[in-house]
Amino acid sequence: MREWDLNATDIDGNTPLAWAARKGHEDMVKMLLGLPGVDPDSTNADGRTPLLWAAACGHERVVGILLERTDVDCERRDKYGQTALLRAAWTGDEGVTKTLLGRGDINPNTTNECGRAPLH
Repeated sequence: MREWDLNATDIDGNTPLAWAARKGHEDMVKMLLGLPGVDPDSTNADGRTPLLWAAACGHERVVGILLERTDVDCERRDKYGQTALLRAAWTGDEGVTKTLLGRGDINPNTTNECGRAPLH
């Protein structure tokens, strides 16, 4: 049996989980999260996590899957100070924004490095 590095990264630091989340592949996200050793909160070169990618790309169900995890930091910022909520609000995705706000422990007043909050 072959062994694979499930946290291997591409040139930008994205893992297979980050790509699955970014593209909205729910079944692949679930499968990868079920494997031992997969880091659900890995960051790429810009500090983006699978949750941030899913939120930015409008994949509400993938966001929900990731939010079920206790080892995903829903307030983690990328190198520009963006959180998943900021990205979802910026893109105008109402479903993802509501999903994130429904969590209860996400600060809706968090600002990025330019001082912009989700309401902006």
